[in-house]
Amino acid sequence: MLCNVTELKYGLARRLAAGAADLFPTPHLKYEHTELEANDGPDLRDMLHSAARCRETLDQVRRQPLPQRVAARVDEDERLFTYGERTLLYYDALVRTYRAARADDTSGARAAYAEAKKLSELLAADTTSTAFSSSHASAKNALAASNAAGALAQLSMLLGPPSIDSLPRFSPSDGPLTLSGKELEGGGALVYGYGIHAHPGRVKVSEVGNYVYARPNNPYDRMVAWFRMDSAPEADVALVLTGLSAPQPAGGEVPGEVRVNDHVVFTGDVPFEESKLSTHTYPVPATALKAGVNKIEVRNLAPDGHTGSRPWFALDRIELGAGQ
Repeated sequence: MLCNVTELKYGLARRLAAGAADLFPTPHLKYEHTELEANDGPDLRDMLHSAARCRETLDQVRRQPLPQRVAARVDEDERLFTYGERTLLYYDALVRTYRAARADDTSGARAAYAEAKKLSELLAADTTSTAFSSSHASAKNALAASNAAGALAQLSMLLGPPSIDSLPRFSPSDGPLTLSGKELEGGGALVYGYGIHAHPGRVKVSEVGNYVYARPNNPYDRMVAWFRMDSAPEADVALVLTGLSAPQPAGGEVPGEVRVNDHVVFTGDVPFEESKLSTHTYPVPATALKAGVNKIEVRNLAPDGHTGSRPWFALDRIELGAGQ
């Protein structure tokens, strides 16, 4: 099941997170081999078959009348096996989602994405399995340890919202619409969790904030949110961003960009403070909005960054309201 784990977790998983066009570029790991070659490792379908056989064996053993001491040890093995099994199934669901989406099979892609989403929630809730592996000791949960948490945001951006009815509604005459950091797809929260800490001292200033790291760290260098409108507005609206930034320790600013339906609302050095949350307002032309689905995209344009290192900025919330 895991004899090809290095290629799986440090090859395929990272390609899934980056949204690579070719998920299986080497002969050592394929989704399913058509012909077996001498240098081939087990393909993903082989691994899934081995996992199913192992699950069957474990379940058979657990159904037997075992002494309590033995049953406890088998249960421990089962819990750790489940961690690997779920990770493998998560990779498979992601691969099938990418394949279906790129083949214009929308229904198949959404079905596979729903599987991946459910598995990701189970992995995110597992905060104990990674504690037993030195290489994953810093991972806060099994989803982060998979190295493929970012694939969920990649696929969400690729597929778009599941339905217009599921999106928050905005009408300037009805009052503002607020989207918290937890409602923004992408960003560093996929790996590190939600919340914003101000420097120096790492003082927590937000429970729901989401970070945007420097390029090239797709999807950690961007965040996307969708909303719906019943009709295009008659006047300009206001886009209000509340956040915090952390420039390079040596000084300088964090360049960023905000788009609404591909209309550039802001580009330049992000004006947030470093020690506390601050709020800034930008006008959005009425012509940039439309009836139906609308998209807000926020990007960090700082070059050559690494996930979790400076320069970054974070958003606590985005608010849309009537223009001034």
